[in-house]
Amino acid sequence: QLLDAARNKLSLWTLSKEQIEALEISRVASPLMEFYSPYSGYLIELNVREGEYVDIGTPILKTAGLQTLWVETQVY
Repeated sequence: QLLDAARNKLSLWTLSKEQIEALEISRVASPLMEFYSPYSGYLIELNVREGEYVDIGTPILKTAGLQTLWVETQVY
């Protein structure tokens, strides 16, 4: 049960199945971990800096995707 709970918690932190399996095999916890976003796009606003405390629900960053592109122009 404890192992399943740990796997579940890591997956809730958006770690991939491969990352979780690598942790199981190595059995070494690293102080650095890569987190991959489920969203794609460009970072247009970063609201926090390293070392800052954030509360639940605090917007950390804003991204802009290129799925829809609007162009406003004047042609003479």
